[in-house]
Amino acid sequence: MACLRMVAQDFAEKELDGIEISPEVMDILEDIAMQMLSSETQLLHSKIAELQDENVNLRSNQLKQCLICQDNIAEYMWSSCCNNQTVRVGHLTACKSCADTIANGPVHFRCCPLCRASDSGFWLRVDARE
Repeated sequence: MACLRMVAQDFAEKELDGIEISPEVMDILEDIAMQMLSSETQLLHSKIAELQDENVNLRSNQLKQCLICQDNIAEYMWSSCCNNQTVRVGHLTACKSCADTIANGPVHFRCCPLCRASDSGFWLRVDARE
């Protein structure tokens, strides 16, 4: 709050013809500024929490959507997805129709639509509603 005191003194010198602001008035100004900052901080924290919740909801809805047709719920994941070539991960990416299309299509298209892992993988059905 030292900055507030400097701004107030500067304002008084320039705009109020050099009138000096008493320490009591400065204390009141500091209290008002602190209350305003506290109120604004609480509002910002509340808004951040709302946006984080909205982000989680959007991500969870987006993850359940088929990445190929974007119309149906994704219920299938490719079996051979790997993260850094060591840890197996499953990308829930396709609905039944799109998984069937990929599985029965050309060999070079038989892969995870997200990471392109193909290594003799196959589609696994997962309950996406959990």
